[in-house]
Amino acid sequence: MCSTASSGLEDLVQEVRRYDPDVDEALIRRAYEFSAQVHGHQTRLTGEPYVTHPLAVARILAEIDSDMLTVVAGLLHDTIEDGRIEDGRPVTREIIEERFGSEIALLVDGVSKLKKHSFQSRVEAQAQNFRKMFVNMASDIRVVIIKLADRLHNMRTVEVYREDKRRAKAEETLRIYAPLASRLGIRHLQWQLEDLALEVLDPDAYRDIQTKVVRTRREREQVVATLSSELQQRLIDAGVPAEVYGRPKHFHSIYRKMVRDELNFEQVFDLIALRVMVYTVPECYASLGIVHETWVPLPEMVTDYIARPKPNGYQSLHTKVVGPEGTPLEVQIRTWEMHRTCEYGIAAHWAYKEGRDAASHFDRSLSWLREMIELQADVPEDSEFMTGVEQSLFQEQVYVMTPKGDPVELAAGATPVDFAYRIHTQLGHECVGAKVNGRQVPLSHALRKGDICEIIRRRGSQPSRDWLSFVQSSHAREKIRGFFRRLSFEEDVKAGRALLERELSRKGGELGLSDDRLFEVAKSLNYQSLDTMLAHLGSGDLKPQKVMLRLRSMETGADIEEELRRFKRRGTKATGECQITAAGVDGVAFTLARCCHALPGDPIVGYVTRGRGLTVHRPDCHNLRAILSKDGSRVIACEWVVPEGTKYKARIEVILGDRIGILHEVTGLITNMGVNIADIGPLSQQGSKMILHMAVDVSGSAELAALISRIEAVRDVVSVRRIAH
Repeated sequence: MCSTASSGLEDLVQEVRRYDPDVDEALIRRAYEFSAQVHGHQTRLTGEPYVTHPLAVARILAEIDSDMLTVVAGLLHDTIEDGRIEDGRPVTREIIEERFGSEIALLVDGVSKLKKHSFQSRVEAQAQNFRKMFVNMASDIRVVIIKLADRLHNMRTVEVYREDKRRAKAEETLRIYAPLASRLGIRHLQWQLEDLALEVLDPDAYRDIQTKVVRTRREREQVVATLSSELQQRLIDAGVPAEVYGRPKHFHSIYRKMVRDELNFEQVFDLIALRVMVYTVPECYASLGIVHETWVPLPEMVTDYIARPKPNGYQSLHTKVVGPEGTPLEVQIRTWEMHRTCEYGIAAHWAYKEGRDAASHFDRSLSWLREMIELQADVPEDSEFMTGVEQSLFQEQVYVMTPKGDPVELAAGATPVDFAYRIHTQLGHECVGAKVNGRQVPLSHALRKGDICEIIRRRGSQPSRDWLSFVQSSHAREKIRGFFRRLSFEEDVKAGRALLERELSRKGGELGLSDDRLFEVAKSLNYQSLDTMLAHLGSGDLKPQKVMLRLRSMETGADIEEELRRFKRRGTKATGECQITAAGVDGVAFTLARCCHALPGDPIVGYVTRGRGLTVHRPDCHNLRAILSKDGSRVIACEWVVPEGTKYKARIEVILGDRIGILHEVTGLITNMGVNIADIGPLSQQGSKMILHMAVDVSGSAELAALISRIEAVRDVVSVRRIAH
């Protein structure tokens, strides 16, 4: 063992001993030695031995007081993906279980990616890995805590990747991992992930904020020290043993506030923030009274998260006051134990610490996780699943109360129907009315922070399709769609078969339509059964043209394949370009039809031109219908093969209401999501509305769908749609 690794291991053992005096030091050392052995002579892109990465991940887990088995799993988290034991065999879950036990094996397997599978696109690979992660989180929440620590260390060393991959990792971190850390209450990881992602996505803004924070630090520290000393002395004089210090602002939180509220640095950073640490809850409330005796409180600026904690377990008293010389002052008051929960969240307080069965225990604060698990089961389409994940994690949240006073976390703008489905699926199905703060309201009513919502239900009632026009959560939307899918499954199967038969008749019956042949088509389109595919046809979720194209390519592919091989591109992998696979031939020369301009993630078909390779269309393209009627035998189904981090231009049309600042808000939102605006056209007027065309650089249709969804949520945005180039 090299001296650096030896020192790192000793530091890890000491860090765990800090909060766990009964640490099994021998187990930690054995896990480290196994990890070092199975990774052999592998190195990271930094040039360091690979084992330095799992050691760093384990250290991050120890810093947030994770239990010892989680730390051990952190040391082993990459062994199933990349390791080989003494006889050359790859490391498996069974080998981990044999050497370290079933609990650690479950955690390590849960974090491991699906590398054994072959994916057609980055979106599919990303979606399948997140599906697996959410399923494993249901068994043990520690899976995602390890994954967060893994991502944090990767972001700390992200500079070794090429620029496109750096940006892709940073965007994913900001869209998925940082919001996950927030939902779990692990502030210690959240702010680091956000700051590291900002440094990659907008380095100029990051350096500008960093420079200004450093430049103003001395003056601010003097002000904070004076105010902290004054307040601490008053607390001690009143018999409250307290510690008062300044609360740091992190770079991404400053950046986000500047973009969201259209403020400059000085406007964001002029608010002095103090934190008061005490030992008991009564001392928290006593401290609040002393703060208000010392400085003038601002009206309606006290928030009590002790009496009503946030769903992620966060507790504190927040107040804003007018300090000396009119300085606005924000004060947070909490106990030391509350502070530990705020920084480390569920990592320090999960059920396994109390010996309960994590596989069957879901705390109320993890209702959003149940939603994620149900979403991955209910939504087969990968791009739609990832959009739902991002919406559920990224949307601003409000806390609404049940009549019993229990907090329920919902997306901003959520309705009583969203609330009902968050409580229970059957309550959502049977919802016929709602009362908010004792007053009956429409089901489309937008709930606000602190509202008390009561659902009126009628046994045997059914949801309405109209609800889909106003519900805000992907969870409620999928439960409503699922209800109608199940209700009409048999009818949809019949309708789907009739659609195919009509399509076949229209084509002159040149293709076979036996159930065995159709089942092959269903499997090639990732459906588990023929009836499932037919039901999706009947419900309109799947176009009959796509099935017919896949069937035609299976019938005529032998001749087409030979022709396509003459148009194979050279050097596409080396240049990192997107590729197309068609009729079993990869790397086919292709052009994207300008009439519909497909993006990676879109379903696509190709027209085999005579002498020029493949022209790629979306199945719903109006020009494709004309081609099918003339020369349908040369139209075949295609699949994307997309290198990670590749970007593509997409054009969108945004119709805006007439509100001052709305354009700045929309463009700021796009930038804050890490999406580059490649081109922006002039505004045109349509009555009282403005029409804006712009081009954005996105990784594919999933990211574009998420972007459109976020823009649509902006107040006074009338509509957003994708348009052809």
